[in-house]
Amino acid sequence: MSRGMAHTGIAEAAATAADAPASEYAAHRKLLMRHSEALAKALLADGATTHRQLPVGCPTATDIALAKKRTTDNEKYDCALATIDATSGQLAHSDQDGSCCCGDPLSGHGNPLNSVAATVLAGPCDGCLPRYFQHDYRRRIATLTADRTWEEIAEWTPTELKQYLDERTDHRVAIERAQQLLDALDILSEHRYVDGVSLTDLPTTSYDHLVAFLTELPNIDKHDAWWLLLTAFDKPVWPTDPALTDGAVALGLLAPSARDPEQAHRPRIEDDITDRLLLPLHRGLATILQMRGSDISELTTEVRKFFLSYRMQKQARPIEAANKSVIVDLFAGAGGLSLGFETTGFQVALAVDHNEAATDTYRLNHPEIPHERVLTTDIEEAVSSDAFSKIAASGDVDVVVGGPPCQALSIAGYRSRRADDDSYSVIDDHRTTLYEQYIAAIQRLDPEFIVMENVMGIVNRLEETDHRIIEDVIAELDDAGYHADYRELDCSEYGIPQKRDRVIVIGRRKADSAVPEADVAGAFDRLDDYQTDDPPNLRDALSGLVQIRRGRGGQVTVGRTSGRRSDFVTDHKLGSDTSIVFNHQARRHPKPKDRELFETAMSPGDTSWDIVHSTEYGHLIDYDVGTEDEPRFGDKYRMLRWDDPAPTVVAHLAKDSNNFIIPDYYDHVSVNSEKADSRRNRGVTPREAARIQTFPDDYVFLGAFTSWFRQIGNAVPPLLGHHVATAVADTLATSTSDSVEAVGSSVQAAVSDDD
Repeated sequence: MSRGMAHTGIAEAAATAADAPASEYAAHRKLLMRHSEALAKALLADGATTHRQLPVGCPTATDIALAKKRTTDNEKYDCALATIDATSGQLAHSDQDGSCCCGDPLSGHGNPLNSVAATVLAGPCDGCLPRYFQHDYRRRIATLTADRTWEEIAEWTPTELKQYLDERTDHRVAIERAQQLLDALDILSEHRYVDGVSLTDLPTTSYDHLVAFLTELPNIDKHDAWWLLLTAFDKPVWPTDPALTDGAVALGLLAPSARDPEQAHRPRIEDDITDRLLLPLHRGLATILQMRGSDISELTTEVRKFFLSYRMQKQARPIEAANKSVIVDLFAGAGGLSLGFETTGFQVALAVDHNEAATDTYRLNHPEIPHERVLTTDIEEAVSSDAFSKIAASGDVDVVVGGPPCQALSIAGYRSRRADDDSYSVIDDHRTTLYEQYIAAIQRLDPEFIVMENVMGIVNRLEETDHRIIEDVIAELDDAGYHADYRELDCSEYGIPQKRDRVIVIGRRKADSAVPEADVAGAFDRLDDYQTDDPPNLRDALSGLVQIRRGRGGQVTVGRTSGRRSDFVTDHKLGSDTSIVFNHQARRHPKPKDRELFETAMSPGDTSWDIVHSTEYGHLIDYDVGTEDEPRFGDKYRMLRWDDPAPTVVAHLAKDSNNFIIPDYYDHVSVNSEKADSRRNRGVTPREAARIQTFPDDYVFLGAFTSWFRQIGNAVPPLLGHHVATAVADTLATSTSDSVEAVGSSVQAAVSDDD
């Protein structure tokens, strides 16, 4: 791929992003700022999957640590590429020069003069972006300084320098370049900023003065100088050139109005991004532009979701309005229910949730929905927003969906709060009546159908009373003009690989149907078409995911298995076709007793109860599991069975995953003594939990590690959402057809009367 072709592709992507409304750009940039670390890793991981060398610029190539806001003196940050877990071996196509897995030949050398010398030796360059991929010149400098000091080298003639390098490296050095390198050493030795031939003890000076000093050296222009400030001198700056500027615009880091080709660095980005993330993010953007520049508008990996240009492409695609029913998702969380409805052909007009990490995940994975229509607020404020009022006034909403927060009614949540406060009462918990706000929103939107998902606690009697919340829900929906009914179901009986008991409420606007009761009953009948006596199991759900040991994986992981995916994964398109996996991070389990439990004491199907009452390892369980007559939390530790559906994926996994231990696949399923490793007996990863919840692998969860678990555990399984959506869509289509026939009959009757 030529440099010109790449820049053309980047410029086209920037032009696409430039079409974004100001509000869309501003909201997207804030999203990137909140998750700049995930963005940097995603960009670098994408590059690590290509058949090209990884970028140079490793932080270990310099010993200087002068950037501001360090927590300790001379603190160094790790190479971001070294923090990306390559589960199937080394990072792709790193030739392993230097001491870091990123393959920078100067990694571990420590002297910033080495990077400067490599830049001089490489000659003039069209911008600073290509500097990240000049491995050969850095390799020559690494060879040159392996057994010579810069003071010794400065005494050589150009011919001696050329001969030394020609004999020890694969490529010959032009005599002109050898002369330029020696000229640079002469300039350095005579400059007032340095003492001898060195750049390690520079005095404190402004960045502009340091740039002016570096541009005195041969082959270094202002773009190169700012790049060296970042990569060789550890300064918190954002170097740029025309390609990097267009790339930053396409991503959404820069406004289109900032496309000034003469500007050599970007103060606004420098001010808004944490110091430690400037280098990895800059390396990451340079990597994807260099390796995929001409195809930047056609990215197929998950990283495309971070680009503003991709969002604008998705939002510009025409929607066949006549074939799209419109939904509003209240209490949307990370978007599981929305995803299920979208895969059925519905269009989301608005999504609301109060949790920012969840709505950030929603925004990233639903790029076709403008940011202004994803509201991070509580339901009361959302109803009074301009976006809500505009959609309500349109009268276009066909279905309102949502799951009001259920923690107050869930068994796990109730136990947890009672343990902390024995005076806690579900009746007094404000979350118990959040459904009232949901119904108030429904009255404003006036949809034809409503769908609500909740925990089984909604149908249970409240504490010592005979009262059930579901009765209030049905009654208040009736007052709002909807006939509603509910169904208790176990998700495993509907083709989802977990035992998850939930309540689904479906309501039909009475004004639209002569027999709304029949419409609701018909929707539940259609839902029952998805019932199965042979539910998928844990093995089906996790098929194709890399099996990792405790403490491995990460926010972004590179690697894939070569094994066959299950029909379940294939049929529901849960697997990704790329080698990047997000959110596949296993806990370390640092407690020795836990490791002994998982590696030695427990077998698939075992719980704390079994360990205490049936094994010699009962001393490892440090809490009271109770007696047979009065058991207490007997499953705080639990190892799953591969051939059974998983237990319920819950938000509590954010605290620990001891009751969701995955046994080693190669010890218990595909038995292989060479591959078996007891360190793979560990808690479920967020990506595995997402698979069990039927989220596809390209659905990226943002936020902290614990937040991933909360988002996943609180979500409606997208596959269940798809089943419900199909049932509602079929009922909508049938009722629409019936209405058309009724109108036709009325017209025909009127014509007959006229005759």
